[in-house]
Amino acid sequence: MPSAGDGEPATSVLPPLVNSGAVTDLRAPQVAPPVAAPEVAPAQREPAPVAGLRAVPGDGAAAIEDVGALQAGALAALASSVALLLLRLRAGRARPPRGAHRR
Repeated sequence: MPSAGDGEPATSVLPPLVNSGAVTDLRAPQVAPPVAAPEVAPAQREPAPVAGLRAVPGDGAAAIEDVGALQAGALAALASSVALLLLRLRAGRARPPRGAHRR
């Protein structure tokens, strides 16, 4: 048991209580705003058009071919860039010619 310093055991670890009436007069602050009565939502309005979308002239097959051509071009560009990168990496690891000066 903890001691008070004069050899006697301490009776409490808590600080002494204040005996004034001011502590009991405190009120907790209001945290939430007052609750309002529920209301009914207004009547539904007529929906407005989102955007003026127009149809593609002709049939949809032409648009699908255009997307396919775009994907094929992007894939070809990606493949050629990867091939060039691999060639550059391989050329960078090439051995120096015999008789080259070593440091």
